[in-house]
Amino acid sequence: MGEATTRTLNEIAATREALDRDLTALEARLPNGAKAAYGAAGAGGGLAVLGMLAKVASKASERRKHEKAVERDAQVQARAIAAAFAAHDLGRRGATLTPSPASSMAPSPAAPADDDGGSFLRVVLAVLLAVVGAVVATKVRDQRAAEPLWVDEVGDGDLAG
Repeated sequence: MGEATTRTLNEIAATREALDRDLTALEARLPNGAKAAYGAAGAGGGLAVLGMLAKVASKASERRKHEKAVERDAQVQARAIAAAFAAHDLGRRGATLTPSPASSMAPSPAAPADDDGGSFLRVVLAVLLAVVGAVVATKVRDQRAAEPLWVDEVGDGDLAG
């Protein structure tokens, strides 16, 4: 064999070794199937729990709104009954009472409507977005911290050889 042939065979062997080394490094960067499935199951479970918590909080908010509405109605009825009793009592004594239409059935200004306007849902979405952002930032940081795949072994700045 000639010197050129030997050099070519050596270059081919070196290229093959470099390709094997690069392929091994790439395979090491691939996520393990079980690890990826476990992560997906954990994320799915976390989302399911978050969804259930949101549903429970939504039901609690609806119940609170209903209770506040019932309480406001009871206050309006109590004021109307009190006005009727006062009118009846004054009528017995010979005096007359003419209740104003605005005060007989209107809710009192001291009892504002309790409407949270979906603020809980906004908080849940903000927390969810923060968690997703943290996961993405962690993945990007870990990827940047990984050692470079192709290194210039000669040191001349040319990765081609």
